[in-house]
Amino acid sequence: MHQSDTQAPSPHQNIRTPRDVLDAVERRFGRITIDLAAENREASVCDLFIDEAQDSLSDATVWPTAGVLWLNPPFKKIDPWASKCHQWV
Repeated sequence: MHQSDTQAPSPHQNIRTPRDVLDAVERRFGRITIDLAAENREASVCDLFIDEAQDSLSDATVWPTAGVLWLNPPFKKIDPWASKCHQWV
């Protein structure tokens, strides 16, 4: 059981993806090259990231079409993220 499975749900949306999940993703798809929804540099899962100030949801912010992209958005407001994903595809 993962430690987060035993904790009460957090009212915050800034929960980092567990390292073991990221390791599994990278084993399957390769090294993650950009984090599309990093809160800041410290919270990013890799060196390249789009943070809140850069606004990943903005039409002016173009997501890359190559590499391994990572997206762990705030799920309480998932609709705009789902729309951006749909546009990107």
